Amino acid sequence: MKGFSLLILSSLFLFSCGKKSQVSLEPPLVTEKLLPYHIQLIAVGKVDSVHWKAAVKSLKEQFPQAYITCNRTSLPITEDQYLVKGKMDSGKQLGILHSNKPDSVNTLIGITAENIAVKERTLSNGKKYKNWSVLGLGSLQRGVCIISYKRSRTIERFTQTVIHEFGHTLGIPHCPNKDCIMQDADGDGDKLLKNPGFCKLCQAQVDAKLDR
Repeated sequence: MKGFSLLILSSLFLFSCGKKSQVSLEPPLVTEKLLPYHIQLIAVGKVDSVHWKAAVKSLKEQFPQAYITCNRTSLPITEDQYLVKGKMDSGKQLGILHSNKPDSVNTLIGITAENIAVKERTLSNGKKYKNWSVLGLGSLQRGVCIISYKRSRTIERFTQTVIHEFGHTLGIPHCPNKDCIMQDADGDGDKLLKNPGFCKLCQAQVDAKLDR
C-alpha cells in the first residue's frame, strides 16, 4: 500500500512538471509609453512675475504636449559670473544650469533680469564683437538655455526668444529659412517677431522630440 501511494505521488509529480513545461517562459510584450517631455523653468537671480508668467504661458501654448513645471528656487548670481561689469557670462550660465538640471527634466530654462552676453560674436557682415549682449543662449546638446528680458523691450519679443532658445535645446540649430523662428537674429531680435512660428522642417523636429 505504501509502495502504491509512492507510485501515485510520483505520477502526480511527473504530470505537474509536464504541465509546467508547457507554460511559456517568454515575458509578455509590454508597450512602454514614455513620460511627457518635461520642461522646467528656474529663476537666475530675481525675476518679476510678469515675465515669468509670460514665459510659462507661451511655452504651454506653443507646446501643449509638454509637461511644464516651475522650480521655486532661484539660482544665485555671484561676481565671478560676469564677463565685464553689467554683462553676465551666458556661456557660464549654461554650465551652471546643466549642473542643476534634475534627471527627470529634459530641458531646464533659466530666466533672468540681468544683461547676458557672449565672449565673442561674429555677425553675418564679418564684424567681430567682444562681450556681445544677447537676448538668450541655448545649448544644442545639454538641454539648457538662458533668456534675459533686460533688453527685450516688449513681452512679445521676450517670449519669442524663449521659444527660439527652447528650440535649440531640442537640438535644432539656426535655420536658413527667413520665415522661421529658428533663424539667426544676427544682432536683430526683431526678426523673431516677424516670424513667430517654426518652418515645416523645424516643426517636424519639434514634433519628433515632443510627441511621445
